Amino acid sequence: MADGLLVLMPRSLPDYLDGLIASRTPFVLIDHEGDAPGADAVSAANADGTRQAMEHLIALGHQRIAVITGAPETG
Repeated sequence: MADGLLVLMPRSLPDYLDGLIASRTPFVLIDHEGDAPGADAVSAANADGTRQAMEHLIALGHQRIAVITGAPETG
């Protein structure tokens, strides 16, 4: 048995969240989209972090910078 869970879910799945909450297993949602009442969650500042990284690369003189992302629906 785990002492707790780190849960990565790109979209809100109310039935799944309700089950987790009912199980009383400690968990934290990571970068969760949507409402999650009764759940602890942490999010990354993805847009700000990306901006800072790009500014840093530009300040170093880089001009050809590519961004590779996943499918848009995964957040």
